[in-house]
Amino acid sequence: MEDSESLFQLGIKAAEQNDLAAAAGFYRKAAENGHIDAIFEWGVCLLFGDGVAQDVPQGLALLRRAADAGQQTALAMLLQYDLTETPEDPQAQDFVLQHLPETINIFKQLPPAAVLPYLDPLKELAIADENALFCVLRFYMEQGPQQTVACLQELTDRGSMGAR
Repeated sequence: MEDSESLFQLGIKAAEQNDLAAAAGFYRKAAENGHIDAIFEWGVCLLFGDGVAQDVPQGLALLRRAADAGQQTALAMLLQYDLTETPEDPQAQDFVLQHLPETINIFKQLPPAAVLPYLDPLKELAIADENALFCVLRFYMEQGPQQTVACLQELTDRGSMGAR
């Protein structure tokens, strides 16, 4: 029996040769042995149906498992998915809120309206984080100049150096 790292590497080689079914099989076996990167790759296979039948719920569950174990690509992919594909889902919103600092760069790429459900916690981050401040101000700039000025004043009063 091969170890999980060897199975994972075989999966990578199969994927490089565009043999997605073989890659998925290797990733699944390595994932069953607890290999975190294989759990992520197996989740991606299921999420998109790469080499296997598509199973979105199982794919997302595996990505969450990998993200919870510290796999940063899985975390970024989940945050992007939750913000763009399931923005109204309470579970997705909770996940985004738990990882709000990591989400800011994704917010910068989305329409300002995507910030609305996260506006209050983003304002808290905006006091010390210029990227969060950018996201908040972009949202308020769409609302109009009075709202933007009021937001800047509020953040300045709360100690934001970037809002000054």
